[in-house]
Amino acid sequence: MKKIASLIIAGTFVLSGAMAQNDESADQQNDMQLKSKKGVPILPEQGDWALGVNAVPFLNFLGNTMNGTSGNTTAFGFLNNNQTIFGKYFMEEDFVIRGALRIGVNSTKTDNFVQDMGALSPQDVVEDTRVQNTGIYLLSGGIEKRKGNSRIQGYYGAELQLGLSTQSTEYEYGNALTESNPSVFYTDDFDAGTSTQGSQRPILSEAGTTWMVGARAFVGVEYFVAPKLSIGGEFGWGPMYRSQADGVSRIERASFTGVEEVETELGGEREFDMDTDNMQGALKVMFHF
Repeated sequence: MKKIASLIIAGTFVLSGAMAQNDESADQQNDMQLKSKKGVPILPEQGDWALGVNAVPFLNFLGNTMNGTSGNTTAFGFLNNNQTIFGKYFMEEDFVIRGALRIGVNSTKTDNFVQDMGALSPQDVVEDTRVQNTGIYLLSGGIEKRKGNSRIQGYYGAELQLGLSTQSTEYEYGNALTESNPSVFYTDDFDAGTSTQGSQRPILSEAGTTWMVGARAFVGVEYFVAPKLSIGGEFGWGPMYRSQADGVSRIERASFTGVEEVETELGGEREFDMDTDNMQGALKVMFHF
């Protein structure tokens, strides 16, 4: 019995040693799979940041170099038509905080010259001005959970999306409307630079502020083609609600009895939808650092 017990104990140690050696070999092999030949980690690690861009310009460039197409470009492209800057932060190797941001403000001033009604010479002119102001603000934030230990990484999660946009157009004219001069030259088309003569013209057009709020669940996949560099795409689904407040349009008009401003209310708009998406078809490249 003692010999049998000794053999069992010895066999147990041998088997344990073999299993430990196999586990160590598996770990070494796994480490080799997740590192480059120079020992650089291929997958993102805890504390890494990531920036996402659209892969289409790069793919077009590679394709066009094959057929001799001119005008090739590798410019960074936004991941979607919303022109948001997309990034991630790795709290853990498999737990990520992600977000997107856009702050867009634009003011365009257009001038046009028309005949001065108060001058004797038709060569004398005054200046009409149109100022167009737009603003768009987009913000999204969410979390994603990642799976996989090879170059192919799957992920899933959810995010919240918020947005705000404004738009207005204001007009100023060189020739003033008065009771004694109720019909004057003014610019009727700033884009074409044309003018007309009349007693009524716009002075303000202001669309109501548009709010947007949505929630989105998503699932995606990435393949790491090089250390900390991946290419992939994702699908999403969720509700989106948009609400545009009432706007206002204002004109001025003159007659021999006086000059008045007339204000008209512009109706708003409400929209709700729930659907799937693919980030506007973006094939994304993620740079991790």
